[in-house]
Amino acid sequence: MSFQCQHCNYYLATKQLLKEHIATVHKNVEDKMKKETMCYFFSSATGCSKGDKCEYSHSITTTKKATTAPAKKAGEMKIKSNDLALIPGGGAAKARDDHAFGLMANPGSGGAIAQFPSSVFKGHATTKTITTVSTYNSATRKMEVKQIETIDEVKKVPKRIETQVRKPFQVLILIDVSGSMQVDARFKEAINGARAVINEMNIADDWVGIATFSSRKASSALTEFMDFKQLKSKKSEVELFLNQLERSASFGGATALYDAILECADKFKAYESLPDLQHLLIVATDGADNDSDVKSVDTVNRLLHSKQHEKKLNLHVTILPIEVSEKNVNDLENVLRGQVPLPGGIQRRKLGEIHHCANASVIKDKFATAAKTVFETVRICRSEEKHTSISIGKR
Repeated sequence: MSFQCQHCNYYLATKQLLKEHIATVHKNVEDKMKKETMCYFFSSATGCSKGDKCEYSHSITTTKKATTAPAKKAGEMKIKSNDLALIPGGGAAKARDDHAFGLMANPGSGGAIAQFPSSVFKGHATTKTITTVSTYNSATRKMEVKQIETIDEVKKVPKRIETQVRKPFQVLILIDVSGSMQVDARFKEAINGARAVINEMNIADDWVGIATFSSRKASSALTEFMDFKQLKSKKSEVELFLNQLERSASFGGATALYDAILECADKFKAYESLPDLQHLLIVATDGADNDSDVKSVDTVNRLLHSKQHEKKLNLHVTILPIEVSEKNVNDLENVLRGQVPLPGGIQRRKLGEIHHCANASVIKDKFATAAKTVFETVRICRSEEKHTSISIGKR
């Protein structure tokens, strides 16, 4: 008769030889099995008398994930974390090396300790206090521990974000001060319209200028002119100029509209450092041109396109005719039309739009709508790098 080793299937003649074989060849395996086997005496009310010298395990370990079932039965524990070892034993229970483990325990738990490997604590953790009641024979122990709910490993990584932003603008507002602009408070509504345009502008990037016109005098059709001011630092000066203009504007004369538009186009500037800078001219008038040196609509259109090309402007012209005839509106449409290219030439886009004001009460709203329409259609895609926090793991 022979006896087979349970570890290596080797056959030995006697039980004594089998024991000696296991004790020498498989000593490590046997020791491991003993450590994984629960000590019978440890679960008693008095605990194991051998303490740390006992060859068998003095811990009850759970590696299961969260459970929501309430602990109703004696000895049943409500555990929600991985890597959580509960040691409900008495006297001889001892904490492991606290360099390798984070220890949390209630001082009044009678030696009960919840142990969490320190390797778990990477990133951010949220904790929750749980209470476990365990009964062994006649002894009842209550243990309250802070339990790790979730642990996220957080890392900041660069991320390129693209956003649509409006291009910067130079805006010049040109208002008619011929005598008829006093009718129905047209001029006052035009000043309010200028304020509405400024409210639609980007204070950080935009510039604004103000001008008025009537009859042509000497070399200019402009009666007042405030040069471009950056709203970021000069907005109060712009508001002061509008207030003074509203109180003390001088009315009268004819309407040198075409000459005034061409003069204003010359006021715009292009900058190599701001290749995306846009140029917007907003004109409010209540009459047809009757006093300009340049009489032809075709000539005005050609000169505007020429100035745009020579000065490298991104020019937009918006005209707000106030209670004018259909013929006059058609003439203004022709002023802003695109140019048909010559052979081998480049097609030039339409210069702008007409926003007709049927009466004085809509002037302010028309100003704001006209400006917003241009601002929203001229946008660029801006790319920037931002650092964002992302979770790269959860335990």
